[in-house]
Order: sequence, then structure tokens, then C-alpha cells
Amino acid sequence: AAAVRLDEPVGAQDLGAGLRCRARCVGRRAHRTSPKRPGQLLRISEALTKLGPAAKDLQPVFVTIDPARDTPEALKSYLSNFAPGYVGLTGSAEDVAVMARAYRVYYAKVDNADAPGSYTMDHSALIYLMDAKGRFLKHFTDKSGDAAALAQQIEAALKAVQE
Repeated sequence: AAAVRLDEPVGAQDLGAGLRCRARCVGRRAHRTSPKRPGQLLRISEALTKLGPAAKDLQPVFVTIDPARDTPEALKSYLSNFAPGYVGLTGSAEDVAVMARAYRVYYAKVDNADAPGSYTMDHSALIYLMDAKGRFLKHFTDKSGDAAALAQQIEAALKAVQE
């Protein structure tokens, strides 16, 4: 997966279309996530596998809420643990704040009292399904079910758009 900054172009080889990402990223269909835990990324990977050929036009995109730690190199390394094809996006703190506001994502830095100088990031965990023009289709949460249920819901949302 390619890791790029929010304000740099994402090439056709990365998303299947010539795009620019700045606070939002769209593709033929862009699947976005800001997971609380790696299980969310694994669930998306498994759902895309379960979709089979129906997933060919879906592009999973991970957008960080912690640009201080999530450099392009760190995102590339992290996302390599999941299904191939994830695109990782990062940017300045200001870019991330713009994105978070646009997608109504909550996030906050939480200092770790047990380990001075370290912190965690508290944040909402949402998956957004977008259409080819960047319009919101549906969101999913960690309560949307396992990978099979997520795959069924994605497939149903895509069929509804095509009708």
C-alpha cells in the first residue's frame, strides 16, 4: 500500500484513477476507516476477500488521526500487515483536523499517566463507503457485524446505488 500525505497527488496506480487527496479522498469507490484497533482493518480485509470479484472496484483507504507518529513510512509498514491494496493517508495536524471535521470523526490525544511522555489516541471507529464521486453511501461501525456481515452490507449498499 502506498503511503502519501493528504496534500500530495495519489497516482492512478494507487487508486485506479488520477486523484488528489486533501481532507478527503475519492476513487471509483473509496472505503475509509479510522479504526480503534487493528481488528477493524482485518475485518475490512476479510470482508473484501469475501466479496470476491465484487471488490475489484473498492479501494480501502486508512486515514490517520495521529500524524505525529503516523509518518508515510510508518503507515506503509503498518498497513502491510493487512490485505494488499490499502492506501495510507497522513498530513499535517491541520490537514487531519480538516478531514476529521468533514467526516465528523472524534479524536483526542490522551496522555498516559503511567508512562510520562507517552500517549494514546482516543477516537471514533467508522468505516465510510463512498461512491465514485466521493458521495457518502453508508457507514459501518464495529457493531456492524463480522467480516461476512460487513461484506453483505457493502454488497447491498453497492447494489442499491446501481439500481
